[in-house]
Amino acid sequence: HLLSLYSQGTKLPIIDLQTSQEYEDRVDRSVFEGQRLRLAERLGEFRFYWHVFDPVNLEKTEACCGDLLDDLHDMYVDLKRSVHLFQLEKPDCEALALWKFKFDFDFHWGDHCIHALGAVHYFLQMDVE
Repeated sequence: HLLSLYSQGTKLPIIDLQTSQEYEDRVDRSVFEGQRLRLAERLGEFRFYWHVFDPVNLEKTEACCGDLLDDLHDMYVDLKRSVHLFQLEKPDCEALALWKFKFDFDFHWGDHCIHALGAVHYFLQMDVE
């Protein structure tokens, strides 16, 4: 699913917003915390991994510790908020939600997704051995 999600994220259109209207984030934070706890339980020991933060920056090559829980949870939060905004049925909400999907993919959850995909690949290989 991560590969499909990333693939779809690359196809998101650039939206030229015609509004500066903002809408309050009304997604209950307890939904996020409940999801995070369930996800942490399912991941168990398959959570932490190493990666290079910016693999195209040849000057900063030190590895950092990634957290699959953080990756998947941040993706869930960004996507859930955009879906919620899309469903508000208020003026300009659909365009704003599409803009948010694209912006969050380009500057946040796309990175989490690609790092998570690599980690899951290696975790699955460990399970086979």
